Amino acid sequence: MGTPDDLVTRLAAIPGRTAGSDAERRAARLLARELRATGRRVRVQTVWVRPSWGPVLALLCAAGIVGTVVSVDEPRIGASICLVALALLAGDLSGRFAVLRRLTVARATQNLIALDERDRAVRLVITAAVDAPRSTALTAGRVARLAARLRRLLGPLAPGGFGLVAAALLLAALLGELRAHDLDENLLGILQLLPTAVLIGAIGVALDHWTSDSGPGADADASACAVALELAAALDRRPPEHLSVDVVLAGAGQAHALGLSRWIDAQRRGGRRAEEVVVLHVAACGSGRPAWWTRDGLVLPLAYHPQLLELTARVAQQEPRLGARPVQGRGRTGARAARGVGWPAIAIGCLPDGDVLAAPGRPQDTPDRVDRAAMDACRELCLGLVDALDGELDRGLAQDD
Repeated sequence: MGTPDDLVTRLAAIPGRTAGSDAERRAARLLARELRATGRRVRVQTVWVRPSWGPVLALLCAAGIVGTVVSVDEPRIGASICLVALALLAGDLSGRFAVLRRLTVARATQNLIALDERDRAVRLVITAAVDAPRSTALTAGRVARLAARLRRLLGPLAPGGFGLVAAALLLAALLGELRAHDLDENLLGILQLLPTAVLIGAIGVALDHWTSDSGPGADADASACAVALELAAALDRRPPEHLSVDVVLAGAGQAHALGLSRWIDAQRRGGRRAEEVVVLHVAACGSGRPAWWTRDGLVLPLAYHPQLLELTARVAQQEPRLGARPVQGRGRTGARAARGVGWPAIAIGCLPDGDVLAAPGRPQDTPDRVDRAAMDACRELCLGLVDALDGELDRGLAQDD
């Protein structure tokens, strides 16, 4: 197994590592070799996913705009169009009722699964995304920095990009219904400009995401894969007493964690219960200071497992040299996918001051900009959490005895 720096460089040398691409599968083969070099047996799970959310979002936003126009003459019909678009958006983002996603191209992605042969009380699943993100205005630049400031200011009330679209569709439907009650037409017309502007802007972002490619992806998410492998190797050398350590490097991670979601679904069908597993998702960690996500979600931010949050905060307090801090996200990491089905989960990575990655998906996300000290600090925070969790299990089992 090579050094983390070397692995980041080799992954970044594979261009166009987007979800479901040939480049992503080449990256998966490289990571599989690295995992096998640590002595682990690796199983490759190939799953078919539909990662293109851009055209679906653009279509639903266009439907919302049509609904606002129709509501001028037929208020309830226009409001109904907006509500149907909102329902389809919710179903698409949940992954459970993605009707319009079936109109997009299905692509093969791969999950790399390396299970611990030791059978302990709880299975710790270390996961990271194999693919690199596409670049949009929502993930980099001034818009991303403004969104981060709003999250710090408003906390869980701050909407993400998809939350804004959902709110715009809901507001458009409400204004359409108000038109049916003969309220002031001029006032309602002015108010309708707000959701219409949001939906028009969202169409631009969605089409930009659909047509864009990824950059080298050294920080996001090659650094995360490197730290996940290094973390697993450290735990293999010094195994936790009460935790089996599994590794799942998931494809289509940047496409709302579709690859890991398929693996989780298979585990649940096989009888895996929430009390038997803990998911530790390693996020991009090539720059800035260590951070742990307290909540995450594309529309409604869901809090991560309270005990894991408490243990991570305790480790951060005991190791002030790491400079670790809590942050909030508005995405769907592998930890969010696990938490959505009730599994204990948490996401840990690194973020620069301002809580925004410098260049996710951009050509500037190159290996020379990756800070090895940041990766090491992220690994140390993860190891501290694992030690703390193992200690908690030890005390819990002692009390049961």
